[in-house]
Amino acid sequence: MTLSMATLTRRLVTIGMAHSTQGLTSPINSELVRLVFRGIRHRHGRRQRAVTPVLRRDLLAMVVPK
Repeated sequence: MTLSMATLTRRLVTIGMAHSTQGLTSPINSELVRLVFRGIRHRHGRRQRAVTPVLRRDLLAMVVPK
């Protein structure tokens, strides 16, 4: 299974939040986790896909019923 960097980042943040809510120390702050994640990003990271923004008229067309 191949996951994008954004997915890995979201999962890492979720793990940290789960630990924090239970009063545990977050493993994402450890030097080992940061180094491993940096290595993954360096080796497999890609630029985020650029998407054109939604224009106001198009947004209104999507939201406002006809």
